[in-house]
Amino acid sequence: MNINSLVKRKQLLWLSLVAATVGTAIAAGWYLSDIDRPVSRSSAQLAVGIAPGSS
Repeated sequence: MNINSLVKRKQLLWLSLVAATVGTAIAAGWYLSDIDRPVSRSSAQLAVGIAPGSS
């Protein structure tokens, strides 16, 4: 194994680590922004088919 393949492997490892971290941060932000929506328009009610305001 030469030094170039070792450097490329380390770069690929760091790149995948950064990509996973960024993906996790985006997913967490998306999840948290969905929690903050008003109850009358929540995604859970829309998924079940409950009209907003009818409890």
